[in-house]
This record gives sequence, C-alpha cells and structure tokens, in this order.
Amino acid sequence: MQQLHSMRRPCAALALAASLGGFAGGSGATVPDMLERPSTISAKASGAVLLAVTRAGDRLLAVGERGIIIYSDDNGAHWSQAGAPVSVSLTGACFASATVGWAVGHSGVVLRSVDGGKTWARQFDGKQAAQRVLAQAQLSGSASSTSAARRMVDDGADKPFLDVLCLSEQRAIVVGAYGLILETVDGGRNWTSLMERIGDARGRHLYSIVALPDKGVLVAGEQGALFRSGDDGRSFAALAAPYEGTYFRAAATGARGLLLLGLRGNAYVSDDAGKSWSKSAIPATNSLTGAVSMSGGQWLVSDESGRLYRSADQGRHFSEVPAVRAAAISDLRGTADGAVVLAGARGVSRISASQIGSN
Repeated sequence: MQQLHSMRRPCAALALAASLGGFAGGSGATVPDMLERPSTISAKASGAVLLAVTRAGDRLLAVGERGIIIYSDDNGAHWSQAGAPVSVSLTGACFASATVGWAVGHSGVVLRSVDGGKTWARQFDGKQAAQRVLAQAQLSGSASSTSAARRMVDDGADKPFLDVLCLSEQRAIVVGAYGLILETVDGGRNWTSLMERIGDARGRHLYSIVALPDKGVLVAGEQGALFRSGDDGRSFAALAAPYEGTYFRAAATGARGLLLLGLRGNAYVSDDAGKSWSKSAIPATNSLTGAVSMSGGQWLVSDESGRLYRSADQGRHFSEVPAVRAAAISDLRGTADGAVVLAGARGVSRISASQIGSN
C-alpha cells in the first residue's frame, strides 16, 4: 500500500513519525493501546503539534498529536486543554453548532462532543469502519470491492480519517486514507460507508471535504482525486482535475466559486462549480495547507513552510504577507475580532488583524 503523504497535510509529517506505525502495513501492537489510552493533560498542550483548528460558536478549538484537544474562549489569547478518551493523533474537527461537533484521527477514530468541545466521547474506530465498508461492499454485489473490504478488515484499525464535515447535529461525513468515506445521519450512533456512492477513488487518500452552497459537497485528495455532490452528499460525480497532484484543502469562495490548494504551491480556482479551472498566481513553492476567508472578500492561505498569502480577488492572485513567519502551518481559522489563529508544528499562534492588514 502507498504510505500517506502526511497525517493531514504535508507539514504534519514534521513531528508525528511515531504515529505512522498505525498507518500502513498492519495494525501494530500500539494501535489498540493508543485507542484505549486517554490523552495526557499537559500545561504545554498549546505548544504541541496541532493539525486542525475549528470553531464552535465563538469558541476556538484545535486538535493534534497524542489526542490533544485545546480550546479558547478569548479569540486565541489563552487556551485550555480538554480531555480526550484516546491518545492517537487527531487530524480534523468541526462543529455543527456551538455545542455539537466531531473530531477524527488515526486508527479510524471518531469522537463527539455535545458541550462545545470541553468533553469528548469515542463513537467509532477503524475496526468498526472496516466492518461498515465490508457490509456495504457485500450489498453492492461487487466481488472486487468485497475482496478489498475483507483486506481492510484483516488490517485492523490502521487507517486514519483525515477530515470531517458537520452538516447538522445529526449528520456528518468523514473522509480518510485509501478512499474511506462514511456518513452518520443519527448523531453518530450508526455509520454507513459511502465508498460505493462516491465511485472509483482507486484507493486514493481523501484529505478534504467541504460544504458548498445549494447543498453541494466537494471532496478532494491525492493524485487529482476530486468529487462533487450537488444533492447534499446522496450521490457524487468525479470532476476533471486541473492538476494530477495532491490537494490538501478545498474551499467554497462564493455561490459557484471554488478554491483548491495542493502540493508545491499549486492552487486553482473555479467560477462554475468545478466545470473549469484556472491556475492561481501565488508566489509559493511549498505545499499549501489551509485557507480562511477574511473581511472585505479577502482570502488568506498558508503553506507548510509557515508563510501566509493574501488574495483580494477570490483566489486568482495572491501576495505574500511578508511580516508573518511561523513554524510549519497545518491549518488556520479566523477569530471573532478579525485575527487569525494558526495551528502547526509548534502549536497555536495568533496573528492580529493589524499584522495582516499592515502588509
């Protein structure tokens, strides 16, 4: 099997080599232990490797290595750590409301919170995910899909989820390595494989899933993997990819506008919901890892080297924000006071609106 480029995006590979044992080539002795071992509470949690940042209402949350989850109620100035029931690396999180959300990560783990991220319960793991994929493959009657699903069951809980989309307090979709995509419509009590619904992902890793206007969903991943749903995720169609490399992040920039961020500074925009694409002009050569919309229609994009780039035309052209240099950035999120919180190799950091705007 191919090894994953990173835990979530390229910069995540900097410090999580120990977590790779739970990826490819078998479950390994440490996987069950890390699934059962709660995260360690540490005063240094905000400085650990953090892979994703999201919002629950006005609260900011970041997740990362060793099951670390931290949250801030003052726009990222101060952080507290939430306990997690696992110590596997967490790669993505989202909230459907100020209280209800999910986090996902290695070993196929899915956690859920109903109190804004202060406490978390484990709902699902890779062993259960493999069983759901097998059940769906058997229903489809496809011998090849059933055979591949049986191999997944034999591998155990070794495949990570890489992103999660919260559509409501009852419905979420998770995506991950080797084409994994599953859905819950009942708050996580049951999960169903969508691998047959999305079509031929050819075992490619799916890194990003985002909601689009008018009940659309976009999934992006490695080797040009690009799938769009126009019916709220009930069916998917493959899009012609403008670039056959890997996409680490997708974003909706308007009613029909899309932005794709990928390897080696490759960024593309579409004005027609993905029917055609144009290459963005961006002075980046490193892989692009995160995107956030700012006031005035601007977009801010990060790369794995710790640089930020700003666009005032929906992603067609970017210029570097020269005063900002951070450690490798894996994700970023805007705050209620106009600042931006970065998550990456050295934890979380806050960039003020004046630092961004002064350039």
